[in-house]
Amino acid sequence: MTAFPEWLIALARMLRQWLPPFGCAVVILPHRGLWAIRMRGVRFLVPTPKDTIVTHLIYCKQSYERYLKIEEGDIVVDAGACIGGFTLIASNRVADKGLVVAIEPEPGNSSTLRRNTSGLSNVRTVEKCVWKSRGKMRLNLAEEGIDGHSLLPSPRGKWVEVEADTIDDIVSELGIERVDFLKMDVEGAEMEALEGAEWVLKRVKKIVIAGYHKLGYGRSCYGVRQFLEKRGFKTKIDYEGLVHAWRNDSSGLHTGRSLQPR
Repeated sequence: MTAFPEWLIALARMLRQWLPPFGCAVVILPHRGLWAIRMRGVRFLVPTPKDTIVTHLIYCKQSYERYLKIEEGDIVVDAGACIGGFTLIASNRVADKGLVVAIEPEPGNSSTLRRNTSGLSNVRTVEKCVWKSRGKMRLNLAEEGIDGHSLLPSPRGKWVEVEADTIDDIVSELGIERVDFLKMDVEGAEMEALEGAEWVLKRVKKIVIAGYHKLGYGRSCYGVRQFLEKRGFKTKIDYEGLVHAWRNDSSGLHTGRSLQPR
């Protein structure tokens, strides 16, 4: 019998401890150079078993739908899609009548994203970073793992040149005329990405942005909140630093919780 490394055993025990309250089951198997995770009936490919923790956080805690829910038929933009954890959730929610645009710049992640979404007719993948303008940019790579790659200046030694574009241009080139739900996790470049999304911001109903990234003035969530409130959105920053934003005239917000701004 194959002996599993200690770190994998520790991870399995941690998942076993966390999973029962959420009613999930996880199976981890090697699959053609990646690892296949089966969770809630969905197969998900990750580069290493260590990356299952990212999948767990998105699938089981459902951070991005804590307050604002994706509806059947929605058009969703997933900016900073990584390897597709949230993309697969959104694809299932919007069903055949909806569409998910998954945007990811890091080449390895983008390749895994395409494999995770292959066969899904309601998903379009775009290998770009989102910014306030078009061009080529330096993406500073995380020391390890699948997340943490950033456009912001960094002392990290490894980087890769990627294509940058605005969310507005990406949506326009795909012929999309509306966006119902915008999710963003762009590792500290939230303000620049929002500057390139003015057309979308005039039309989108629900927004969730990962604003827990630390910048010179503190966490990015506070700048994001101010930016969105100036454009007519109500906002709430949750305990993780995610900014949830919606318009006063939005309907069908199945929150189940108080959404008073803080």
